[in-house]
Amino acid sequence: MKGGIIGVLIALILISRILVSSILALGTLVYAYTLKTKSNTVDNQIRDLESVNV
Repeated sequence: MKGGIIGVLIALILISRILVSSILALGTLVYAYTLKTKSNTVDNQIRDLESVNV
């Protein structure tokens, strides 16, 4: 009986770790994408300002 309970606990810990690491990886990808899109808009604004120079 104790072996089954310990096995279930270990399985739950492993599953929870997989879920946490997947969520962290997804969050990192979303953060990187938002940084990339923000930097693109800033670059476009800077290019627009540079083209105004006469």
